[in-house]
Amino acid sequence: MTLTAPQRAAARPDDAALLRRLYRTMAIVRRLERDAIAMEGQGVSAAHVPLRGSEAAQVGGTAALDPAVDFVSPGAGELGVAVALGADPVAHLAARRGRGRWRGHLGNADTPQAVGDPAASSAVTHAVGWALAAKLDRTGGAALAYLGGDTDAATQGTVLRDAMDAAAASSLPVVFFLQDDRDIPVADHAVPAVRVDGDDVLAVYDATAEALDRARSGGGPTVILPITARSSDGAGPSLVSGETPRRPARDPLALCEQKLRQTGTVGDEFFAEVADTAGALADRVRDGALLGADFFGADVLREQ
Repeated sequence: MTLTAPQRAAARPDDAALLRRLYRTMAIVRRLERDAIAMEGQGVSAAHVPLRGSEAAQVGGTAALDPAVDFVSPGAGELGVAVALGADPVAHLAARRGRGRWRGHLGNADTPQAVGDPAASSAVTHAVGWALAAKLDRTGGAALAYLGGDTDAATQGTVLRDAMDAAAASSLPVVFFLQDDRDIPVADHAVPAVRVDGDDVLAVYDATAEALDRARSGGGPTVILPITARSSDGAGPSLVSGETPRRPARDPLALCEQKLRQTGTVGDEFFAEVADTAGALADRVRDGALLGADFFGADVLREQ
């Protein structure tokens, strides 16, 4: 079963604080992404999985989690997920080089999630296992699993189908977030699938929050399919219909800025301040990556 998440014609007044937080995080991710690509070319960091065009999908989905009870299981190298979690980008880059680990768990800090070591497709099995434990322990939490395009389609398809079967059979509190246009059939599966505008961070946030609420309340798993210009570039068939949805290229960050300006709560000075903050953080990340030291915490993402 496939549904389409409703669109927001414009931002609502009460979206302003959320939009500021989402825009700030996306702007930081965009700047760090640019530097990560440069550092990869210079041999400073390990191979980087490009995410430009997926910022809204990664940041909007992760922002919908409840830090008190939920868990996120990212695939290899999801920089947007790491930053949205408040993870130290230096530690994230170090983990990508095999020098460390960052914690993908939002609740119990004793449960680390390695980044870069396991296969990206293992994110869904980690999430299903955590969701089973959460259900048995009655924690009220839900798991969010990201699956991207950095594993082969056959592996993705097999692992995802097995994970979805297990989640559906036990009505587990888990949400599968598929950032890929590979041929992974979900339309005929018992797990409901929601197609959402993956360039619109508010739409992604709404769809993920609804799916997580459903999971926490005992409604079982959901698949989220963010449709973006990146995921509809003709590289493969649609996850749902077998036909690639065509979409003109749109910049998720520019779209978020447009929606934020519509609220009338910010002006040019806000965007200039965010750009300055992102640039300063990028400089500190580069220094940390070069020197192998941590220079900062996660407070750079706080509302200013």
